Amino acid sequence: MSKTHPEAKGLLLIATSVLLFCALISFRLEHIETNWLGFIGYWIAFGLHYCFGLVSFLGVAFMSWSGWQLLRRQKIPSFGYRLLSFGILCVSLCMLLTVFAESTYAYVSLLDGKVYSETITFNAPYAYRYTRFNLGGVPWYMLYRDIPALNLRHLLSNVGIVLIFSMTSVVSLILLTGFRVTEAFSRLAKLLRKGWAALMERLKKIKLPQPKVKTPVNKLPPAPKKTFTAAKKVTDFFKPKEKPIPPPSIIEEKNRTIKMHAP
Repeated sequence: MSKTHPEAKGLLLIATSVLLFCALISFRLEHIETNWLGFIGYWIAFGLHYCFGLVSFLGVAFMSWSGWQLLRRQKIPSFGYRLLSFGILCVSLCMLLTVFAESTYAYVSLLDGKVYSETITFNAPYAYRYTRFNLGGVPWYMLYRDIPALNLRHLLSNVGIVLIFSMTSVVSLILLTGFRVTEAFSRLAKLLRKGWAALMERLKKIKLPQPKVKTPVNKLPPAPKKTFTAAKKVTDFFKPKEKPIPPPSIIEEKNRTIKMHAP
């Protein structure tokens, strides 16, 4: 970009992006009176929606970013390189939005009237109406499905289109922003290691309450000792009972009495 009056160019880009955003956000299909910029704003928004669909908002964001860069740095480094990356990103997103609009009709129907759509009525074999929502713009839908035998849906299928254009969108976004993947992963790894170390330090400082085990106190008196007697045999019950032998003192008294009464 030329270095003459970069502030004025930056302000002009920011003002233009604001006006375009107002025209796009207030766009209602076939309702010119609802557009905030009137007749001119309606047709500008119509043309942007027709060509790029919802990706037009991304173009407005890029324009405002360019204006802000001119206000800050007085120039945009590698502007041509960034512009090429932005163009690839827009094309990739247009194709992805086209596949999304064709695959998820129930969700896309919520945008009825807010984006450019086409309605076709069929009478055979039975009457029905089909509405096509061009989220990515009409030209990209033609490239996706309308070209006979050479459309991308026939050549690549929906899965192939999503894989290819997802990769191109990610690569173009990295080139546009100057994002360093290796540095980002190394920083993320450092943050994870620091977070893990801090978590372990906090866990070490936490004192877990130890359960107190109470020993039971036996306050009952000791149980009396039981004396076991030998059990009697069955044959012991049939033996004659033995007479108890008197003690020797009683026997001596009897002998004395016998001797005294003897003749």
